[in-house]
Amino acid sequence: MVLSSSSEQAIVSPTSKRNRLSILAGIGTLLVLGVVIFGIYSLFFAGVNPGPSFLEELRAGTIKESDIRSVEILQLDSGGGGPFFESDN
Repeated sequence: MVLSSSSEQAIVSPTSKRNRLSILAGIGTLLVLGVVIFGIYSLFFAGVNPGPSFLEELRAGTIKESDIRSVEILQLDSGGGGPFFESDN
């Protein structure tokens, strides 16, 4: 049987549909995995800088005592876990 060009229809086999769906599922999985890895990186690792502390800079002479205008002492709040000003007691 010969079909004319006007009556030809694109026949897509079920295996090619499964292959396309598998490729799309793989791309989707990689995309989700990338988002999860980026989220973990940005939450736990990005911005973490183990640079010198204030006391190390003061001892090294980078910050001079004359540059310090005031010192505010923070106290750890054992209930909430965050520091607050001593005057907030």
